[in-house]
This record gives sequence, C-alpha cells and structure tokens, in this order.
Amino acid sequence: MHCPAHGKSPFKNLTLDQSSLIDKVRQFKKVSQNQVISHTDNQNAGFYCVLKGYFKISYKCKSGVNTLGISGPGDLLSYMTSDFYSAEALVDSEVCFFEADAFSSLQKSVPDISTGIILWLVKSIELNDRRVAGLETLSLKNRVASTLLSLMEKFGTSSPMGATIEAKIDRQSLACLSGTVVESLARILTELEDDKIILRQGRKICVVDPVQLQILASP
Repeated sequence: MHCPAHGKSPFKNLTLDQSSLIDKVRQFKKVSQNQVISHTDNQNAGFYCVLKGYFKISYKCKSGVNTLGISGPGDLLSYMTSDFYSAEALVDSEVCFFEADAFSSLQKSVPDISTGIILWLVKSIELNDRRVAGLETLSLKNRVASTLLSLMEKFGTSSPMGATIEAKIDRQSLACLSGTVVESLARILTELEDDKIILRQGRKICVVDPVQLQILASP
C-alpha cells in the first residue's frame, strides 16, 4: 500500500489485507542502467513489476531488435513469458520480482488480483493496437506526434516549461516506435521544436504545447 507505484499498478484496487499478501510473495531488486532483465530469475520463472525507473521493451527477430515500447512505474515486465523479449533499464531502476508458482497460488485464493492484471493487459493491448494502426495510416509527422503524446500521457511530469517526458529514450528507439528512421525522426523533432511545440533537454523531451501536439497526432 505504501509502494510509490501502487496507484499505477494492476494491484491498485486491492484491499489492505490483499495487498499485504502481495508483499509476502514479492522480492525487491535493484537494476542498474543498461542492465537487461529476464523472465527467469535464480532459475525460477516469474515476472516483474516496475517500482522506479524506466525500461525499453524489445523483441528479437531475424531482421534485428525492434523496440516495442517503454515501461515505467506500475507496469509488469515479462508477465507473458517469451525468450524473444527483453527489458533494458534506461536508468538505475527498482523492481519487484514475483516467482511464478507462489504468485499463481496467490491468484487462486484472491481472484481480485487476476482482475487487476486482466485490466492492465487490456489497456496495454489497446495502446499497442493504436500504435500499430497509426503506423499504417498516419503521416510521419502524425506518427512522431502520436508517439510523443502517448509518452507524455504515460510518463509526463509537470515542469515550468510544460510536461516533461521523464523516460530518457534514445533516438533509435523513438524512431522505431514512430515507424521511421533516425534521420527522419531528427528532422521532425527539429520542426516541432522550431514550432515551439516541444523543447529538447538532452535525451529528455518537454512538451511545451500539448494542445498543438494533440492536433498533430490526429489523422
């Protein structure tokens, strides 16, 4: 109940007693920047819930590694197990590890846990479907704006200039999420900055004009 990511996690609607049961089966772990975590831990299958920090979710295929998305506080990692997925820490992060067998037993005794996870999965699938649909129908500028808007909605924090996207995402990953190449992404970001819609601060991006960004993200 005192977890800083509690309000964003699939467990946010659990009662105090139910949450205390979650505490008994979780293992706290620190993850260093650039470290890749797997769905196996100490030879025990399981999954993670992000406590602090951000992770780049990638998928390995024959053509290389594609970035699927960015996960942050409250998100689950490796819940749907696959050796082809990886989660790389973008910054020093903290996670909670849940061993599969122990968590499965807990789910059977507390159905509300499964309900929370299902709702989280549905939302994640909806966001991914929206991104995939945008790759097929939107222009390049629309796609970049839509990607920035999604990141702002999920990771944006208030700042004097606007809403700062706290996740420090490299250009290659941002380009992949937008369905383009780094060179084209750089051109669009420069245009958005010249139009005073965004402001770049190193690897962080601040959305100065979210209303205009919303307009650009629309088909």
